[in-house]
Amino acid sequence: MNPQTILSIKEEIVLEARALQNAKGRLLASKFLVEGENQVLWALENGSQIDAVFVAQSQGCHPLALRLEKLNIPVFLCSEGISKKISDT
Repeated sequence: MNPQTILSIKEEIVLEARALQNAKGRLLASKFLVEGENQVLWALENGSQIDAVFVAQSQGCHPLALRLEKLNIPVFLCSEGISKKISDT
């Protein structure tokens, strides 16, 4: 499984992630957004369902991204700008 590259903030997966930036979006989706390697590792180690992980293109070969791919967790590569839009709360 190869990571998919996100090219636009208008892609559906990005819009879904950005909707989690506010309480209403999190309640409607029954999901939340975690940021950073430590939080992703915590979620993974505690059995949380991980729907997708966004990784900056500069970190595409990061060991965590490779581990997630082996677990069939979708990994999306994106630019620093798109990453900031997803995590900008």
